Amino acid sequence: MIDRNTPSDPRLQERRGDLLGRNALLFATALLLILAVGAFVLLGGMPGGEARATPTVRVSPRSTATAVSASPSARPSATAARSAAPTVAPSITTSAVGTPAQLVIGGQPMGTVVAGTPDYRRKLNGTRAPEGQRWVVVPVTYTAKVGFEYRAADWLVVDSAGTRHGWALVDADPALGAGSVDAGAIVTGNVTFRVPVDADVAAVVLRSATGADLMVFRVR
Repeated sequence: MIDRNTPSDPRLQERRGDLLGRNALLFATALLLILAVGAFVLLGGMPGGEARATPTVRVSPRSTATAVSASPSARPSATAARSAAPTVAPSITTSAVGTPAQLVIGGQPMGTVVAGTPDYRRKLNGTRAPEGQRWVVVPVTYTAKVGFEYRAADWLVVDSAGTRHGWALVDADPALGAGSVDAGAIVTGNVTFRVPVDADVAAVVLRSATGADLMVFRVR
């Protein structure tokens, strides 16, 4: 009779082999389970072993066009506004030859002045005008309200072609010349110019001390 507890029992050896096989299978299963759990944890716990996407916060871009409040330096100053304004030329008085016009200098009424009708001459004080030209004599009368100075050099004529001709430096008697007139006084004299023989005088002009046109007497 054979003792079943002895190692020589073939059935005992078979049971031990089955037990070892089961233990190996359980160990392998447990190992796979541990690996699966680890993978689950590492991959974010998503089913099927997929990693859970990290939520992304989307920020809509702000518009680059922002309102900018004007700083004091960016605002135009009153000085800049005044300097940007166009320069206003002094007003020009217009009249007809032979008609007295108000003479205003620096905003102050000085009296009246009148330029007479131009008188064309071939000779002046015995001197013939250069070839192709002729003399033009314009009588001028100042009536002073307050005292002021005057000059023949402040006068010029504009011919029909638009050309301006200054004082010819010679005058028919009595010459206006230059001087001063007292308040209540009257001064009359001639101012002479030289123009082309084929050009008539269209206007007689009085200029200010700065050379700007001050008064225009148009020829009828």
